[in-house]
Amino acid sequence: MKHASRKLTKLSTRCRNPNEQNPHWFYEKLEVGLGVGRPKAEMIELFYHGLALDPFDYDLHSAITDYLLPRWYGEPGEIGKLMDEARAKLTKTAGKAAGDAAYAALFWQTYRFEKEAVFKTTGTKYEDIKEFFESRAGNVESANYYCLYACIAGDRATAKRLFQKIGTQWDSECWGSNENFEKWKKKYG
Repeated sequence: MKHASRKLTKLSTRCRNPNEQNPHWFYEKLEVGLGVGRPKAEMIELFYHGLALDPFDYDLHSAITDYLLPRWYGEPGEIGKLMDEARAKLTKTAGKAAGDAAYAALFWQTYRFEKEAVFKTTGTKYEDIKEFFESRAGNVESANYYCLYACIAGDRATAKRLFQKIGTQWDSECWGSNENFEKWKKKYG
């Protein structure tokens, strides 16, 4: 509760005249909502209000994912439902690129906390992630994430192909450390 109280004070100081045309305002409200346990429907509504202003604001994805983690207020599979819903809504209102970006960002944000349990927590099937990344594996950054998810899912053939593509261009944000990259590469590369 102390954290939420400090967050509220910080938010009110910074935002004496709240600008509800700024997606960061909604991010801050989501952060406070996590701390004080605001109702789920309200939190999801705040997420979508912020995304309407900037569908590529990854702070919003991070905040709603934190809230929906089972360790806080979510249930297993709930983030996966939001991933599908957000992709559909944003594809309709902001285009396919925005919808796909939301899907990937929500999945990645979940991975940050859940690691190898990411598929269980989101309720997402590896085949859906594979389909999503298959068209994006041309760029090395996407290849890193796709390769990591292939490793988690035990898809040796895809992981091996992607490790070859990545070569020495491993992404530290994705893998965390060279040691972790090498561990997965040894197992699947």
